[in-house]
Amino acid sequence: MKKDLPVLDLHGVAHRDVLEELTNFYFWEGNGDSVIITGKSQKMREIVEEWLEDNDYVYQEDFNNYGRLNVYE
Repeated sequence: MKKDLPVLDLHGVAHRDVLEELTNFYFWEGNGDSVIITGKSQKMREIVEEWLEDNDYVYQEDFNNYGRLNVYE
């Protein structure tokens, strides 16, 4: 049976608060393989991708949904 991955939904989160949300989700809550919902905001996507790269996470765009990133530890 496949377990659902944890999801970080950034809809409604201000750009200035994204780094804190990512840090809490991955470092304090201990999530690894997961899904991040960025929505259609290019700026949000850039913030998230830069944070993931700086923290050595591997990710790829969900080919069925531009506003969703699949993250692998």
